[in-house]
Amino acid sequence: MGENDLKSPIDLAIEHKKHLPWGYIITIFSILVLPFWIGRNTALLYASIPKLSPVFYLFLGQISTLAALLALILLVAVKNKKQMFIIFAICFSIVQFLCGFAFLKVNYYDSTQIVFGDRANLANAVSIGIIASGAAFIVYILFILIAYIAIPRVSKYVWITRAKYNWIFFLGLQIISSIFIFNIPLIWELIK
Repeated sequence: MGENDLKSPIDLAIEHKKHLPWGYIITIFSILVLPFWIGRNTALLYASIPKLSPVFYLFLGQISTLAALLALILLVAVKNKKQMFIIFAICFSIVQFLCGFAFLKVNYYDSTQIVFGDRANLANAVSIGIIASGAAFIVYILFILIAYIAIPRVSKYVWITRAKYNWIFFLGLQIISSIFIFNIPLIWELIK
């Protein structure tokens, strides 16, 4: 008999939990902090963005955030958690890199002007894309939570809480946010 056979399941669980926090701390650090820091240092070292259309950078910010949010939703919904976590970690690291590179913060316009000069509009476009996609996700989460709380199971509107319609709402809100940001003159002032 091995040494583990003599220990109770509770002792094994306690021993297993002693080792888990370091793995979580390293994983969270490598997903949250490291890509942001690399993006920030890349921006400061090179201070240049390829001169492409601001619309491309706007969509880059939106699509990268959308991919990370879809991976997050699938991480919650799908049984195979390890593969979805790896996909989520990669997508979220890309978003964090873009946030660091585009100096995404409340007064990002001033910081991008200092670093990128006449190409600051491109970094601003990435930031606006990320913000728009994140705002649409927040509206989606609030809508779904209110629907789950307010609609009883016997109501004729219970179809709103079904998973396939939730996907339609999620993607619909992302499309609406894209249309919305393309029709605001202030945004075009920031990225032109």
